[in-house]
Amino acid sequence: MKIIPYRVQMTGVINLIRLPLLIFFLLACNPTGGKDQANQPATIRSEDEVFYLIFPRSFSDSNGDEIGDLNGVTEKLDYLQQLGVTSIIMTPLYPSIYYHNYFTDNFAGIDEEFGSMDDYLHMVREIHRRGMKFYMDTEVQYATKEHPWFKESFQNPSSQYDDYVFYNDSLNQDPSTIVFGVKGLTSYDGSYLDITTVNLYNPAVRKYMVDLYAYWVDPNGDGTFDDGVDGFRLDHTMDDLDGKGLLKNMLTDFWKPLIDQVKAQNPAVKFIAEQSEWDKPFWEDPGYGFFSKAGVDIVYSFGHWYGMSDRGQFAKAIEVENEGTPAGKHFFLFLDMHDTDRFGSTPGWSVARNKQKAAMVYLSKGIPLIYYGQELGMKGTRLPDSVDTGIPQPHDGSDVPRREAFEWSRDINSDGMATWYKDAQPYWDHRLNHSNDGISVEEEDTDIHSLLNYYRSLFRFRAANKAFYSGEIQVIPTQNDSVLAYCRWDEESKFLLVFNFRPENADAEILSSSLPFEVGVGKWAKVLGDDQSTFKVQEGIVRVSLVNNGFLVLQVR
Repeated sequence: MKIIPYRVQMTGVINLIRLPLLIFFLLACNPTGGKDQANQPATIRSEDEVFYLIFPRSFSDSNGDEIGDLNGVTEKLDYLQQLGVTSIIMTPLYPSIYYHNYFTDNFAGIDEEFGSMDDYLHMVREIHRRGMKFYMDTEVQYATKEHPWFKESFQNPSSQYDDYVFYNDSLNQDPSTIVFGVKGLTSYDGSYLDITTVNLYNPAVRKYMVDLYAYWVDPNGDGTFDDGVDGFRLDHTMDDLDGKGLLKNMLTDFWKPLIDQVKAQNPAVKFIAEQSEWDKPFWEDPGYGFFSKAGVDIVYSFGHWYGMSDRGQFAKAIEVENEGTPAGKHFFLFLDMHDTDRFGSTPGWSVARNKQKAAMVYLSKGIPLIYYGQELGMKGTRLPDSVDTGIPQPHDGSDVPRREAFEWSRDINSDGMATWYKDAQPYWDHRLNHSNDGISVEEEDTDIHSLLNYYRSLFRFRAANKAFYSGEIQVIPTQNDSVLAYCRWDEESKFLLVFNFRPENADAEILSSSLPFEVGVGKWAKVLGDDQSTFKVQEGIVRVSLVNNGFLVLQVR
């Protein structure tokens, strides 16, 4: 793979001089740099955003090679805006032999299979021209054997990069392990590279990383940020990286200084932490430390995710996050992401169940995150261990089914489909997307009952009622442990939301006196929900009858 550096020296620190005070002065004198205001980054507030996570290799192919690319994303911005998306996150774009691009040999490059640096800058400017935002996913903790720091220091202690990556011996013959204790990884196609951990506490590496993030914020260095990212996703964020004791206190000692310096350059830049200790009960550590110690702006709500099938856990997630989230900080609300089985493949899935859970999660308090294809009901599960791939472990192919081609057309062989794994066995034989399966933009676009059009209407509804993006939230007793109820309200509007967690019909009663706002003789109306669930209000009691997968969003005026 050819590396496209774009004014970056691979064998040293990025050749850019950052002068935050000068930039601040220039921006104060000329905030738009003399350019059309429409080309500037969006000013939309964090709580108003709706994020869309794209796995670029699988999203949209613009040049006929069946590999998703940057121009393919640019061509589909109309689709994303129609869905209600305001902000795009893309998994790593830098060069890698791995299909997911998470381990690289050049942190500052663009994978040529995705396009050129010019294609990247054009995409970012087009996103900004539409008033949208772009966030870049980064993982800087590891480097492959092809990265100069690793390549030149291996078995060479006299290398200038001797202390840029970790070794277990003085002769640099035994590189340190990475996540899961491995020293390398085989990709789905049999390609293999050694990978090791980067010494992020080396002063030269620290400077490189600060300059790297500053570079993506303003690639041409003109201080206008129209071609720069609006924020970063920090993959695999941990305080003690991989629990090895090599990089401890990462939140305060590495990420906080870096984040502070990048925000001095552009205070509007946001940082999103994907916390990696998923096995901890969310109420023990929902992610507050990332806010307080590292200064990140958004973390993932694993409480909401784990609680989607458990009424008590979901209610607890609402309460814990609502009580402990600092002002100006937020949690991501999600059903799917690229490291988990898709919600469309969960036991008991149906379009009705998906509609219910989408309303329950995305109308809660936090920032919505949609994983590409989720709005269609795309399926995806980890490849079973029983399937013989012919590739030795550890390999990354097991997650391919979770990251299949976005289904634009009913025919998976149509132009634009990013079926990059078509000739790779057994992934193609075990694929979960098929022609004429009812799951595609073409098949759902004009169907008023489709999941796609439901998602569109859900986010239009959310955007039209600020109680759902900046209002208050409170869980409400229902006299039925299988029915979840919570209220969203602000000074303009009041809503009661109820959801049935049982596989059969459920009734519940909610006392008006238990609501966090005055009801009086107000008129109640159903503003969202399934077609069969009903409600009535009598003598200060809201009585609901919910069908399987039923839900109601009620407004009182």
